Amino acid sequence: MHYSHSINQRVTTCSRGRVGSLVGSTKKIDNLKLMDIEDRATLAFVPPQSAIPLLANVRVMMVTMGCGHNAAESDIIASALQTAGALITHSNGKYITPEGAKDVDVLYITSCTVKNPSEDKAFVHVQKGLEAGVVVVLGGCVPQSYGAVNDELRRASASKQLIISGVLTQQWLADLPRLLREAIDLHTLSDSHLLQPALRMTQPSDKIGVPAAISYVTKEATKDINVEYLKCTPIHRANPIIDIIATGSGCMGSCTYCKTCHSRGRLRSVPLDTLLARIRSSLADPVIRELWLTGEDTLAWGRDSGTTFAALLQEIQKLLETENPTHKMLKIGMTDPDSVINQEDSLISFMQCKYVYKFLHLPVQSGSDRILTLMRRHYDIGTFLASCSKLQSAIPDLCLDTDIICGFPGETDEDHAQSLNLFRNLSKDAPRFQVVNITQYYARKNTPAASMEQVPASKKRERTREMSEVVKGSFRRDQYHGQVHDIMVLEKLQTEGHGRKYGGKTYNNITVAIEIDDQAASLELGTYVRVRIIGSTKVALIGLVIAYYDSPVIVRRVE
Repeated sequence: MHYSHSINQRVTTCSRGRVGSLVGSTKKIDNLKLMDIEDRATLAFVPPQSAIPLLANVRVMMVTMGCGHNAAESDIIASALQTAGALITHSNGKYITPEGAKDVDVLYITSCTVKNPSEDKAFVHVQKGLEAGVVVVLGGCVPQSYGAVNDELRRASASKQLIISGVLTQQWLADLPRLLREAIDLHTLSDSHLLQPALRMTQPSDKIGVPAAISYVTKEATKDINVEYLKCTPIHRANPIIDIIATGSGCMGSCTYCKTCHSRGRLRSVPLDTLLARIRSSLADPVIRELWLTGEDTLAWGRDSGTTFAALLQEIQKLLETENPTHKMLKIGMTDPDSVINQEDSLISFMQCKYVYKFLHLPVQSGSDRILTLMRRHYDIGTFLASCSKLQSAIPDLCLDTDIICGFPGETDEDHAQSLNLFRNLSKDAPRFQVVNITQYYARKNTPAASMEQVPASKKRERTREMSEVVKGSFRRDQYHGQVHDIMVLEKLQTEGHGRKYGGKTYNNITVAIEIDDQAASLELGTYVRVRIIGSTKVALIGLVIAYYDSPVIVRRVE
């Protein structure tokens, strides 16, 4: 569904300048009109001459932190605001300054609470925005994970400068333009715009010796809220050629270190027909070049209703192979190993499709079974490695990413050594990981692990450094040198060097910094080139352009 904001029941904005008619089944939710995605048409909203968008010319800067799901929600929020007349820009990650605030009216922060530094950074963004004198919205996982608002934030909200978003809902999207208008016009914000305390409950532990978790279950985040907003097809995307599609919201896990379920609640999968209609819509869009499936646990889809991702992937594959004339690619986002183990055959069949990136992100978190039990992960290391080996054996070029936590409470030198062994002295049939995200453990408030015996900070830092050195030595980027790949120009690099302004991805999702010999040549997002891999850095391959395409091609390895 696409958004349009209604003022006095009049539709007021347009989508990327296209003109057409609003066709299909519509329904009204307060002042927000929604069009069922199943009734997709070539959309445009033609404003009446007298209609004035509620946020006409209001300049909104989006700050998006964390995972792909946050990116997907930021696109939906930005679409709602753009539909109400706002002018959207995106932060480069730097804090706003008084000088930069001259071109900004509203700072909207979609925050991340996965680690203490992420949460701290979100609050610094808030403080810098308030100091710069703009209206600030703090949304995303940080406020959703808190049961109450601290005094400093409450004072800022009372001064009409800060709006705090709780759980993201369709109603919030409907109310947001009005709230911003009131704040900008210095109208008083009532207490109802503050995050209300969540109803916390406890669950018994199914692991002996592991404390019961704080429930993650809140009335606000589970049964009383559906995922209606996830059905929306954004008319605004931070990267216009990528459509990020959440398969659901929430998690089936109960990890003792994590606040994801505090923020997102238990898993609520998006209905199959809605997801397929959204994907069909993206495949038909002439601008979109790539689709991402995302979520806190992407392939947990359906587990909340007793099914598995197999049914979803089968239907998606049909669409990719029959309704995809411009060769758009699809990437699967981070997935908990528990959702993949014993489901490998279905996943292998899907990933052998030429339009699917040969890539999986499966966070192992530790190489020690004892620590995995304390973390309340639902697999042992032997089962995890066997699953990864089966996947890589069937898909030889499969790029596996994983995550490691160093210094988890109770971790001994032996536990740490077992984690190091995942990346050194590997046997021939052991899985290889192309990217490893290493995190020093941080105690998260109101999580069971925070009350466990902590590893000294100096020891955590030492183990994190050692893990980084071992992992760095395990990468073999040189195996790609000399290869030739057809890739898409996917993004503008944040850091430019040696004339490399743009990046793309190999068919197994390895980043390629694109280099061109011909200085007169230019690249554009969404175009396709053939590159020869001439080198590599710590984070990317370097690809020299040897041919340009004037129409889409399949992303693949040529030689």
